[in-house]
Formats: sequence, C-alpha cells, structure tokens
Amino acid sequence: ELRLAFTVPLADEIGHALDGQLGFDGAQLSLPDWGFTMSDIQGQLDFNLDGLSARGIRARTLGAPVRVDVSPMNDGTTRIRTRGNLGLEDIMRQVPAIPLQAFSGRTDFVIEMNIPAASAAAGTPGILSVESDLKGVRISLPAPFGKTPEQTRQLSVKLPVGGQPAPGSLQYAGLIDAKFSSDGHQVDVMVGGNEARLGPDPGVRIAGQLETVDLLEWGESLKGMSNGEDSGPMSLHLDLGIGRLKAGNLGIDDLHLDAGIRNGLWRGKIEAPNLAGSFSAAQGQTQRPIQVDLDRLSLQLPLGDENFAPPPVPDPEDGPDPA
Repeated sequence: ELRLAFTVPLADEIGHALDGQLGFDGAQLSLPDWGFTMSDIQGQLDFNLDGLSARGIRARTLGAPVRVDVSPMNDGTTRIRTRGNLGLEDIMRQVPAIPLQAFSGRTDFVIEMNIPAASAAAGTPGILSVESDLKGVRISLPAPFGKTPEQTRQLSVKLPVGGQPAPGSLQYAGLIDAKFSSDGHQVDVMVGGNEARLGPDPGVRIAGQLETVDLLEWGESLKGMSNGEDSGPMSLHLDLGIGRLKAGNLGIDDLHLDAGIRNGLWRGKIEAPNLAGSFSAAQGQTQRPIQVDLDRLSLQLPLGDENFAPPPVPDPEDGPDPA
C-alpha cells in the first residue's frame, strides 16, 4: 500500500514551494533487471523542491531486516543509505557470479546508492558503494588474506550504475587494491599496499609484493572458488615479488615471478638468488609435460657438516607429487 499526500502553497515573492509525503505500508520494490527485491517496506518518504528525504524506513532484503535513510546532497545528488546485518550465503544467492565460497558468516553492511542530480551531465552514472568491517565473517584463505570471525578487516566496494561505462574499485584491509571495468573484461589487482591502475588490455593483472606464498595451501583454497560458469578463455598476468615461495618442505626465497596464462597455457620467468629461468605448463592436470629452462641453479646442501642431522626419508605417500 502507498499513501501520497502533498501541498502546493500559492506562489509569492519567494517563489514556488512543494511539500509532500509518500507513505509505505508493506510495499515491495522490485528491480527485475538486477534480480533485486525489497519487501515489507514501512515508513515515510518526504519530498520538496530540494529533493527526497527519509529516516528509518524499515524493509527486508537478502533475507534480513534493513533500515533505509534518504537524503539530498548539496550538489543535487540523492543518497540512499541502507544498513543491515546480512549473511554471506544470502549475498551469494543474490549475486552467484561472485565466488564467495571462501566466505561464511554474517556482518553489518552499509550500502549507499548515490543517484546523480537531474542537472548532472548526460551519461553521469550513479555510484553504488558497499562498506563493512567484516566482523562475524570467516575468510578461509591463506595468510595474509584470511581472517577469523572475531577479526575486523575493512572492505570497500564502489560500482558505477547506469550512465556511461566507468571502472569500479575494491579495497580490502590495506592488502588488496583493485579496479575493474564495467564489463569485467579488465581487472587490475595490486597486493601489498600499492594502488591499482586499470590498463587498456583485456584480462586480469595481479601485481605487488607478498611476504609468503604457500602453494599447497593456495591450491586447496582455490579448488572450490569457481562459480561454476564457463566464462571462456581467461588471460591472466602475474608480476609478483615474494619473500618466500614454499610447497611443503621446499622453498625459494626473494623470488620475482613474471608469468601469465593464455589459452590454457602458463608461461613465465622466475628470478631468485639461487634460481633463474623460464617455464611453461598446462593450466590443468594434463599429460602435457612441464618445461623448465634454467639459467642458474644453486643448491646448498650441508652434507659436510658433522652436526647436521639429515631429515628422515620422505614418506612416498605424503607431500607434493612430482608428477
């Protein structure tokens, strides 16, 4: 049910005036193009010649109660702010294209939609922003990106909506800074504190500096991250400095990795104090051999040290598989 009431005072020396209210009593808002529905809307929206305003409108969306405030900004923009405690499973059902399998729990979100003024330049997009400290959410990823439900990590996402295509952005806890095109064909991710800069070429670029990367842990974490949709050939480029790259008892220190994947094939270069060369390998598990061409390899084994206790013979059923 909607209730509409407004008054139009007579014009005087000040000019025209308008004062009205739009009441909601169990109303529903549906945006079919986005697959979005807000139900059980209760409250009042005020309007005048300065814009729209509301405080404490109550509703339900994504399986949870939310509160909505609406306020006009000085530049004519209308800001709609929604606050609620939302579950990650509900968000994943709403936006199945986002691989949130490593995320679980509930947390407080602040979702803002800035709608440009009627006087804004043609093609000016609205801005949808999402903010949360993620308290209550578990992120099952290796360090430094994973977290327990008790920890707080600030998340900020901004998405242009409508108008001319414009890049979106994501920041996570000072660890990740990302920019992406509106069609998702260009993604630039910086890790370790630097700022992402979106390039003109399609594909995903991940660059920056990490202290430690555990290949076995990341392999397990990424197994279930696919959204199950076939997005076609993916181009990915890595330009990473890694303090220590390890796999079980094996490790490489002070590594620089410059590698990419195109048409299902990895190609890249590795540079470290004790190892340098190039490699190529198939993306998935295939019979195609891994090719490694080393320029430098230095193995320092303390075989002559009388105080050195050699490690036990490895269990052939445990550890990384050479195949």
